[in-house]
Amino acid sequence: MDQKGAIMPLVLVLCLVLAGMVGHQAVLLTFEREGLEAQRMFMVANLLLDKGEEKWWEAYKDDRTSDNGFWEFEEGTVYYRLSPANGSDYEVVTLNAEVDGGGNVHHYYYVKKADPENEDKFSD
Repeated sequence: MDQKGAIMPLVLVLCLVLAGMVGHQAVLLTFEREGLEAQRMFMVANLLLDKGEEKWWEAYKDDRTSDNGFWEFEEGTVYYRLSPANGSDYEVVTLNAEVDGGGNVHHYYYVKKADPENEDKFSD
């Protein structure tokens, strides 16, 4: 009968270890959810960027672009800015996709408008 008291500390240690493991798993689950949400926002922003880039190219080929503009989509908004590159014939196109739930992606590249007489050389 003297050994009944020896089991209680063992049970308490076991409960403490189990509580620590459950707490650790809860923290991991929280971080995993946050990471997955950030990854989803990044992927949606890249999708928006692709849509905006496609719209911008269509408008640019038809000379329907201004120096600044935007397109609104179901998932968010894509802003564009066209500015001259320093000391060259190229222009810098900056696209910024902003997702409605937060998060954004930037992309920029250089473009040069082809002369109408040389357009056949550069066409697909």
